[in-house]
Amino acid sequence: MILSVETDAISLDAKLLVIGLRTPGDVKLWKLWDYADEQAMLNAFVDHFLGIQGDKIIIGYNILKFDVPLLLRKTAAHARFAELFQRINSSNVIDLFTILTFLNEGQLKSMDFYCERFSIPSLGPKRDEVAMLVKSDTPESKERISTLVSLKLNVINDLFLKSWGRVRDGSFKPWERQGGSP
Repeated sequence: MILSVETDAISLDAKLLVIGLRTPGDVKLWKLWDYADEQAMLNAFVDHFLGIQGDKIIIGYNILKFDVPLLLRKTAAHARFAELFQRINSSNVIDLFTILTFLNEGQLKSMDFYCERFSIPSLGPKRDEVAMLVKSDTPESKERISTLVSLKLNVINDLFLKSWGRVRDGSFKPWERQGGSP
């Protein structure tokens, strides 16, 4: 499954706007504006997440440094927190940011950089655009945020498939730095 969150800021105090989850054949979004409050949205997400059978792989981009810690922090008081923690802890969590940074000799690069390298159209959310959309708080801006999260889930899926395919067939090589050899 592919997991991504969109927030109003990059901090552990950020308000969750959308939680996106892609499983084979399904994309589900929990949007803050569809619930009474953030806790109600989180309750619905946790119940759905724990109801998914058999999937033990969670894939994301920067998921280990942001998405998972934020979700765990915000669900700490949830009645099923221990079950959620156990489920995440017993899953194989694949953080594409960490893997691609390692394979790129430790150079920190954006998702757009890797999309360009793998010829994947990058349509994921841009922090500036999301911040602007949050401020406008219109039905159109909310729909755009939802669209961006859905697209981001697809981009993460494509990045995983392309990078994993190249690792498996041995054609994945760290990219040369500009101006010469690594």
